[in-house]
Amino acid sequence: MGTRMVVIRYDSLKFADNKIVLPGGTKDGLKMLPAFQYSKE
Repeated sequence: MGTRMVVIRYDSLKFADNKIVLPGGTKDGLKMLPAFQYSKE
């Protein structure tokens, strides 16, 4: 969908048919999530 990495809780993901899915995830919904940032430590 793009190159922006976002924070998603692991327990929000579902595993089915050798795929990882985010139920109810939409492009607009992902845009509202906080951006992932690597630790500076």
